[in-house]
Amino acid sequence: MDPLQLLMVCAGIAVPIAVYFWRESRYQNPAVRWKQLAPVLELSYEADPPRVSGSWKGRELVVAAQEDGTAVLSLPLRAGRAVRVEIGPRADVEKDAGIIVPDRVRFPGLADAAFENRFMVRATPVELGETATDAAFRQRLMAMPDVRILAGGDRLDMVFPLPTEARTLRDWMDIAASLADAVDGN
Repeated sequence: MDPLQLLMVCAGIAVPIAVYFWRESRYQNPAVRWKQLAPVLELSYEADPPRVSGSWKGRELVVAAQEDGTAVLSLPLRAGRAVRVEIGPRADVEKDAGIIVPDRVRFPGLADAAFENRFMVRATPVELGETATDAAFRQRLMAMPDVRILAGGDRLDMVFPLPTEARTLRDWMDIAASLADAVDGN
């Protein structure tokens, strides 16, 4: 094989690989991808930092990209009283709470064992955590990657992996709106 043929073969292999990685990097970049997703979800897009915002199920929300590869969804609460609900990976919540977790919400039943092994829910009052995180809500969280949620005072913040699909972003917004409705309704 002469050098020109070798060069052509290498180019024939390298160009598709380079195009693939270029397209993948654009797909994973919220500055590019969220600009495409915003109209699909009827949200508005802002570039610096990349974020989408708008009304979702009667609630104003903002989803902003973070430099660590996560997204933060924030929305206001209308609870009008001192409430707090925290949901997250069990090890992280236990580490933050300390040795004793007096406001831990427990879910009896074999079906909830997998949820309690993966996530911990803390709430003030504890009854709020029980009603806000019903069985359907817990099942939806189990189907998603790890998330950290803190609802308290006048806002709910949720940290999760950067979504690149409209369906995934819609699911996260549905979970946040559902929890906010439960917190506000109690």
